[in-house]
Amino acid sequence: MCSEVNNFRILEPVYAVIDLETTGLDRKEDRIVQIGVVKVKNDTLTPWMTYVNPCKSAESQMDAFRVHRISPDALKDKPTFAEVASKLCAFLHDVGYIVAYNALFDWSMLVEEFRRLESETEKKEGSKILEIIKWLDMYRLAIKTLPEEDDMRAGALFKKFSIHVRTKQIQTFHYLYELKCANSREKEEKDFILTETNATNWIEGFHDAMGDVLATNSLLKELLKMNGYSSIVDVAKNMPYCLLDTELLLIVDNMLQERKTSDKDLKGIAGKAGKFYGTMSSLRGKTLAESPRRKVREAYNALYLRDERRDERIGLILTAALLCDRDESRKRQSTNSSPTSADQEAKKVKSE
Repeated sequence: MCSEVNNFRILEPVYAVIDLETTGLDRKEDRIVQIGVVKVKNDTLTPWMTYVNPCKSAESQMDAFRVHRISPDALKDKPTFAEVASKLCAFLHDVGYIVAYNALFDWSMLVEEFRRLESETEKKEGSKILEIIKWLDMYRLAIKTLPEEDDMRAGALFKKFSIHVRTKQIQTFHYLYELKCANSREKEEKDFILTETNATNWIEGFHDAMGDVLATNSLLKELLKMNGYSSIVDVAKNMPYCLLDTELLLIVDNMLQERKTSDKDLKGIAGKAGKFYGTMSSLRGKTLAESPRRKVREAYNALYLRDERRDERIGLILTAALLCDRDESRKRQSTNSSPTSADQEAKKVKSE
């Protein structure tokens, strides 16, 4: 018994870093063209990558092609998402955390892809990835760790920490990556065997899903070190706002589908909305409940009313958070203020 206790040790949770390349930024209209994943288990990295046929016209892919250089012609004979979904789920079956830079985008694109599937079994498998596994947003972690930084794009942070990844195809099933970090004098080279390979033209540099996940994993290590953390569990415990609130997002998504978006409906999620972490420039570093109402309103106007690519989910979350503030304001006024001042505050809120 004693020997068993002495040999026992707490294992770090298995996590995976994921990155998607897509035909665009619209979660409803655009599709995935490449999935790159690196699973980290006991400091051992296991990669998985596939190209995906988006089943869209070549013309609709050209803007994205100029960014990631994945040719529409090269994707014609690749499997569809429906054909790789079960393999992705199987690869992530033992993962406790998924890490992504701007996780909301990658999570949202996967939500839509899984919804399009006809197989109920695969939809159920996908729900684990989307609802049960915790999603850590590296963008949020970077904002909290580096509040003084103006440029929070992933590429800019890779450059700041001298993270360079060179990837190339050397055999059909083998890929070599070279990783250099500022804090390491040694050059690390590994020959990876990919679980799924549909690559014919390996693109060097960033905006390649596989190269980006390797770089993001290195950035994760740098940010953990800066915060004095040894694992993702420390982030989840001490910085819970860095985790994507997938439950709230799914609730809001269902409200949109059912067209239940009135103030009366939104008041039911006001408390959860107040805990939503603001990554917008006017809210950066605070939850919506912590942010001045003026700033929340500015974010709504800038990112929802004026942006053609607006995300209706975020618009509803911002609106719900404002409703929460109003309710709390009224309670405070009724308790601490005279009836006259309370009436004045109510009129002010109504005019806003």
